[in-house]
Amino acid sequence: MRVAMVQLAIQDNPHFTLSTMEIDRPGPSYTYQTVAAFADRYPTTELYLILGGDMLLDFPHWQGAELILRQAYLVAAKRPGYFAEEALDRFGPLQALARRRLRWVEMPMHDISSTNIRHRVREVRSIRYLLPDAVIDYIHRNELYREG
Repeated sequence: MRVAMVQLAIQDNPHFTLSTMEIDRPGPSYTYQTVAAFADRYPTTELYLILGGDMLLDFPHWQGAELILRQAYLVAAKRPGYFAEEALDRFGPLQALARRRLRWVEMPMHDISSTNIRHRVREVRSIRYLLPDAVIDYIHRNELYREG
């Protein structure tokens, strides 16, 4: 269902393509494996891993965090309540590398997260403008996130 929602979200933008590499891989799938596979597939291309700023707090504990930093730039969207320096302080021995490989994206500070969207659906509150209309229709048609 997530693949279907991503397909719907990007269908009108020719600059996006969907990769099912992670779900097609047998067993547990880790981001560092996906980054390495893209680095192998596109050796002359700079890779960027886009994250919400809140994800940076846990990033140093991810499997293969150093490999990710060496093969891709991290692009973090600033999120309400999460601060750049607080996140970087958690990188320990990877902090110097992270400072070189991390880019912050300034954007409107809307508290949009998958958790927030699921809560809004469960509470029968509007998710209009938080997702593309096609994805909203899919969520409602398939009665997703109605129960927690």
